[in-house]
Amino acid sequence: MYKRQNNDSYDQLTQLERARSDGASALIICPLDDSLIAEALTSIQSAGLPLILMSSSIDSYGGVRVAGDDYLMGVEAGRAAGRIIQAERNGQAQVIILDYPSLNTIVARADGLADGISEISRQANIIGRYLGATRENGYATVRQLLADGVAFDVILSINDNGSFGAIQALEEAGIPADQVIISSVDAEALARQFMSDGNYMRASVDVGREAFSRVAVAVAVKLLAGATLSETILVPPVGVVTRETVLALTPAAE
Repeated sequence: MYKRQNNDSYDQLTQLERARSDGASALIICPLDDSLIAEALTSIQSAGLPLILMSSSIDSYGGVRVAGDDYLMGVEAGRAAGRIIQAERNGQAQVIILDYPSLNTIVARADGLADGISEISRQANIIGRYLGATRENGYATVRQLLADGVAFDVILSINDNGSFGAIQALEEAGIPADQVIISSVDAEALARQFMSDGNYMRASVDVGREAFSRVAVAVAVKLLAGATLSETILVPPVGVVTRETVLALTPAAE
């Protein structure tokens, strides 16, 4: 196993070359820069080495792509918000979606967010889809919407990072934490902490990073054995983490 140093794309290219010189018989790669490693991947393909790419947004180069089911991730986050709206807001909500339109896989996740909330809470009004995905984008988008007087009480975010930026903007604007519901994807440690603290975040989808790894290793074993597999294997999310499930797992204070 070769670890990336500071997520350096050039370092990844060097590690690919090293792995091959060390006699690797199969490669599992989490691409950082598709264009930078394209030539190396073509060479791996020509050599007939089993190749597993942990991304659905890159050509398979004769290997297998293992990725999360982005649409289903979004659907589950949307459904989670819908259930909260039904229980606490009588199905009424003004919703904004934090999207990232330059990546098709993320657009599919945002589509899932919209479909999931509409499935559970049909009266919820989706105001629009806006730029998110990073803290900076989430912060700038929500800050601008508030400045423009856009009234919303639910944020659906394609990931936790965008949610964190949105939370910063809401806090700076003095919006009470119980006035806005945020449902997101990734279930990061900070997202779980926000849920525990009662700070806007109500749900986030656990995408199952460990499951990705197990599937990738299983695929590598099958390819080494000569099996023929689908070009893309989508891994479903593990489940939804909510404020209630986080609090249930939090030890009671003595």
